[in-house]
Amino acid sequence: MANLPTVTEKNAGFANCTHRMAMETWPAYAALESVLVDVDTHLDAYPGDVDAHVLRARMLRDLARYDEAFDAYRTAANLMPAHVAARLGLAAENLRRGRRREAMARLEDVLADVPAHPEAAVLLAQLLDVEHMDRAYALLVAVLEADPAHRGAHEVLCALFAQLGDEEAAALHRELAFAGRACVAQPYRGRAWPRRALALVSTDGGNLELEPLVPNDRFAVTRLYVEAFDERDALPPHDVLVNGIADADVHLERFVKAARICARSAAPVLNHPARVARTGRIENAVRLGALDHVRTARTVPFSADAPSAFPFLLRAAGFHMGRYFERIDDASHLEGVLAAMPPVPLLAIELLDTRSTDGLFRKYRTIAVRGCLYPLHLAIGTSWRVHYFSSAMEASDAYRDEERSFLTDPVAVLGPIAWTALERVAASLDLEYCGIDFALDRRGDIIIFEANPAMTVILPPDDDERFAYRVPATQAVLRAMRELGEARSG
Repeated sequence: MANLPTVTEKNAGFANCTHRMAMETWPAYAALESVLVDVDTHLDAYPGDVDAHVLRARMLRDLARYDEAFDAYRTAANLMPAHVAARLGLAAENLRRGRRREAMARLEDVLADVPAHPEAAVLLAQLLDVEHMDRAYALLVAVLEADPAHRGAHEVLCALFAQLGDEEAAALHRELAFAGRACVAQPYRGRAWPRRALALVSTDGGNLELEPLVPNDRFAVTRLYVEAFDERDALPPHDVLVNGIADADVHLERFVKAARICARSAAPVLNHPARVARTGRIENAVRLGALDHVRTARTVPFSADAPSAFPFLLRAAGFHMGRYFERIDDASHLEGVLAAMPPVPLLAIELLDTRSTDGLFRKYRTIAVRGCLYPLHLAIGTSWRVHYFSSAMEASDAYRDEERSFLTDPVAVLGPIAWTALERVAASLDLEYCGIDFALDRRGDIIIFEANPAMTVILPPDDDERFAYRVPATQAVLRAMRELGEARSG
């Protein structure tokens, strides 16, 4: 392997050129393809060289040939199951595919062999739920004991403490993570000359996954961390601004600063921060509930001095996927739940009966891209707190058949009244991209659970044939998102 050149990611600087060269092919891409030929030739002669397979996987990733990269990492891991770089590569590729559990299992394997491995520890800490804060904190402390200046560990700690409402600790780690790097150029992996996107993101979490909107094989993306950015500094060169801050239930001041940053640019803005800031649950309940054939649950800030009438739902602001979200039936139950809640703003939500006539709970999700609605999934379960990951979709052929019908012809399943109501919701939100979670009541009206840009689109597992029917609908959304980013960048 000594005769093989080392591949580095030093092409990001080209993306900041204010002067476009008269060429169509990105120079670094062609150079990388040329080196890949040498690696393939080497592997023809030495097919058991695990390091060469890992190098090949990294190069394929840098060429945005992700399926081939996944296979190359898997080949390396099969040849040497204990190879750390192969397992880390598989973890990253599983995460890219939305396989969170598989990624975490790979990372746990690495840490079992190499405790406090910095890359594995930081990524696993980032993936752990906040309920496992103690484990995440221990992983990150171990990394910082070996390297007190490890920016990745400080970055994750900043987001964790911000989500838990500890502003002082979040500010400390924000300074250590982002001092001198409030703008970070991401690797560009395309063949053609890139478009330039400036992505506004938060150091404190609550960001949309931006890859579907500005994919790194078409855009040279610079991430601007809003809380860490000094507004006296010049903005990096860009053709489009993309606001990735998606959760409007917490830290509204970041939207104000992001809007000021947008005002300094003449470039088009995708999902302007001022509009996203209006998608918090409290404002949505009022604004969307006023639309014809749309119902919303009354939502107010929780007050221990004047609690809502029982039963009601209690939610910690800024948390998703059912975390810190409870049904409160009486005062004694409330006392116990409050003791377990993080020190963040709490929302009291009216408890609506969202059951269908068969007694089951259904949660539909559509994605709106440039005002056009795309069905994404349907989750069916026996609990009021229904999410796709905790639903009964895996266990029931009938449920999957129903979801297939929704994805194939949503208007027929929901009815024209409900579909028109969804279009009104999308128009009221006035965003280039957002998701809408809802139920259908027994009158054919829709009940809005959530409507904002914070909903990530993930392909279903490709090794589970039971969910193959979901792939076309998901790909349609991803294709529309990609076209949106390209259209907004001119």
